[in-house]
Amino acid sequence: MPAIREFWPALDGVLARTARHPATASHLLDDLAEVDFAPCQVKPEDSLNLSVTALLDLSAGRRDNVLRFWIHRQGFRLPSEKLLRRITPELLQARADAEPCVTWPGAELRRYRDQLSLMSPLPAIPADWQTPLPEGPLDLPAGGCLQPQTLSGQGIAQSRLARGTWRLVYRRGGERLQPLGAAHSRSLKQLFQEAGVPPWLRDRMPLVYCDAELVAVADRWVAAEFAARAEAEGRLFHWEFPASADC
Repeated sequence: MPAIREFWPALDGVLARTARHPATASHLLDDLAEVDFAPCQVKPEDSLNLSVTALLDLSAGRRDNVLRFWIHRQGFRLPSEKLLRRITPELLQARADAEPCVTWPGAELRRYRDQLSLMSPLPAIPADWQTPLPEGPLDLPAGGCLQPQTLSGQGIAQSRLARGTWRLVYRRGGERLQPLGAAHSRSLKQLFQEAGVPPWLRDRMPLVYCDAELVAVADRWVAAEFAARAEAEGRLFHWEFPASADC
């Protein structure tokens, strides 16, 4: 470098200006990503899910720019360019009934209906897992946190909890429940589909059993026979996924 500077005294100034150009371009791309990102959010307060339709409305270059911006902003490692190019055909353009997933170290992208979801890799669901009903917050092995709450007119009637053997289990298939207000029992598959619960959450949602009878699906549905009536004290098992920091 000293020899080059001797023949080219303006070298340091040229290098400094050259270094500023990529930095300026990077800032401009971030500014553009900010503009494109907001319309792609499913909800203003939801930063982990984006609208597939809104992403497909962008040009390929602006779409990739938003995806990089989004993934980096959420604190995840960026995927390689090869993986980034797979997101549009494998996730955004997937069939409506597909359950696609693109993974890289420390992160997963999944799509359900019109929603693209970014998350940490999901833990395995343990076979034949069960545990007694908790009195306080419980971190679950397949992800999420269960928080028991005592509320008026919600959840399982407190008077019913004193009888029978109560436990939490994971879904095994074929379960049915008649929710409060429904005329007939429904399969959990039907309930999940109608409520728009993403497929990767369905088998992770804890089920509350009394002896051999399904009583509740986390805090989503309670069997009519066991539900707390108006003004009566009830026990609601609130499920959050992923687990909150204070659980």
